[in-house]
Amino acid sequence: METFFMHINTQTSSLNYVYFEDTYSGEQRFRKGIVKHYQEVVTGTLLEWQVGRPVIYINTWNHLFSESDTNPELAKQIYLDYPCYKGARTDAEPH
Repeated sequence: METFFMHINTQTSSLNYVYFEDTYSGEQRFRKGIVKHYQEVVTGTLLEWQVGRPVIYINTWNHLFSESDTNPELAKQIYLDYPCYKGARTDAEPH
């Protein structure tokens, strides 16, 4: 499981930013052999939204995320109903 963290303003319920800790793709594309793991904070206003949820792209063959699509020519699998967990990674991935 790979994670990113959405920081929500508790007073307005708006998305402040998304933190990709070692899971950001940068400009890397799907067919890149060996990928580099980047870290990035993306302001919520930079994200595309669909059905009231932020759009996060998986840009590499393995798992790296971004707010933008580095593979516009590839077909997409869209998940509109994905779970969100409040808390730490251990809340999303209990043992």
